Amino acid sequence: MKNPTIYYDYDLLFALKDESKDKAALKQILKRYSVLLLPFIYIRIGNLNVCETLVSEVFLDLWDERLTIDPYIRLDLYLFKKTKDKAIAYIEKEKPKKFMEGFKEYRKTTPFNPEVLEPSYLEKIMKEEISNLSYIFRKDYESSRLGQTLQTKST
Repeated sequence: MKNPTIYYDYDLLFALKDESKDKAALKQILKRYSVLLLPFIYIRIGNLNVCETLVSEVFLDLWDERLTIDPYIRLDLYLFKKTKDKAIAYIEKEKPKKFMEGFKEYRKTTPFNPEVLEPSYLEKIMKEEISNLSYIFRKDYESSRLGQTLQTKST
């Protein structure tokens, strides 16, 4: 691979399968696609260090799959899909952590009030919220609750 910039993606994928050319091919793929994948994932994650790590993992996956990957696939689509999947997995993993951090901050600023666990307090809040509904929604809610109440009494 004397001048790898002139190679097409399928040439690079074929070169990945050849032990004498595989490292140069991966280097060219990295050079070609890392500048495209980083902004793509940064928009979704917002943390440059995490994005660089995830993009590195995408290229590590490509390296691990280099012998079995179909050289006729669209490399750009393959890499963008892998990157999107990594971003989704990261976001799904981080969601509970972010929620708990927010909840901890809330608990620091809001003192615990045992009254909020009392059924009478919850009933009072529900009645207030129901009274704030528009007439149509309130009637709909009341009729559905009335229907449920009648069904449970008859059984």
